[in-house]
Amino acid sequence: MKKVKYIHTFIIILMAILLQSCSSPMPDSKYFLTSYSEKKLAVQTDDGWGYMDQSGKWIIQPQFSQVSPFKENRASVRIKHQRDFADKRYGPVGVIDENGKIVIEAKYNRVGAFSEGLAAFTIKTRKSGLIMGLIDLNGKEILPARYPWIKPFSEGFAAFKYKNKWGYLNRNGRVVIRPKYDSVGAFHEGIAPVQVRSRWGMINKDGDFTIAPKLSNPPRFSKGIGILKLHNRFGYINRRGKLQIQAIYAKASPFSEGKAAAQYFNGKWVYLNEDGRVQFKNARFDYAIPFSDGLAGVNNGAEWELGVGGSLMFKGGGNWGYIDKQGEKVIPLRYQWVTPFRNERAKVAYKGKVWVIDTKGKLLFQIPKLTPPIITEQQTPLPMLPPSKP
Repeated sequence: MKKVKYIHTFIIILMAILLQSCSSPMPDSKYFLTSYSEKKLAVQTDDGWGYMDQSGKWIIQPQFSQVSPFKENRASVRIKHQRDFADKRYGPVGVIDENGKIVIEAKYNRVGAFSEGLAAFTIKTRKSGLIMGLIDLNGKEILPARYPWIKPFSEGFAAFKYKNKWGYLNRNGRVVIRPKYDSVGAFHEGIAPVQVRSRWGMINKDGDFTIAPKLSNPPRFSKGIGILKLHNRFGYINRRGKLQIQAIYAKASPFSEGKAAAQYFNGKWVYLNEDGRVQFKNARFDYAIPFSDGLAGVNNGAEWELGVGGSLMFKGGGNWGYIDKQGEKVIPLRYQWVTPFRNERAKVAYKGKVWVIDTKGKLLFQIPKLTPPIITEQQTPLPMLPPSKP
């Protein structure tokens, strides 16, 4: 039996949730795992990358030098080095379906995540260097390679960069909001964050400001509530920019499944409802992460220290487990670290080993200790998992 070596990269899912407003990483973040994506887990062996299902069974045999998580039944894969490919350092990138069949020819430098049926592809030219365009699920070119950066679609809009400014494209690849912002985020619930010089505001799909650019950080909205940073304190605002929950917290996360994790300056974490009321009477934790699949990871015993500017920095320690939406500890606090649940699966560190568990806390299968992820190149639209060894 082949010795399997797992190397995973940070998934943007939790980072987007936590690092939006929390400067401290999760415990042992160098071993942080990707979550299951569409019930598939990318795994590396000596033969390359492949995919396992939720029971640990191979569904796509390891054969690729680099892969990405599945989105919309598609995953980008890098074929092992080919001499006739333009970029001599790497092999070409194509796209596979859920059965592992190549459905889009491997001829690109990179292919990003599919969203709303479209993905950004990257090619390298002598004149312009790396430039990006759009393809559909079958590889049909919707927009020729033209721009230095195109982000994934959200609510029919994709952010793109042109001459160091950002704007938005529609699904036909046409410019609908001209590039005039210094930075932008994705549309969510009909609005998107945009940066003008050093300040952030929110615009609607007509490009009109719903919140003037006066915020120090981009708010992430969930059901009409966004995080606000005010003088190194966090609170929440509504879609009009009005304060909804007072800015009294050292750290805060976006609302997820009707609740948000927030930290007091004494280091204790609580969960808030959308009115700002503290949930779960007398429930105080030393670290807490957002709810997913009806469960949230919590820690007792973690240590914090005062950082630069009065911020709290996570030092480590403590034990992790999970609570349900009633605040009951349904999976014991016995783990060194945990990840959020995705597709009813999460990863935990238990007695020095990494395991996959289900929502009942059952240890399903073990993963050998991970090596740190390899940082991919800046131009990668979707961070692919690191190349396998030659």
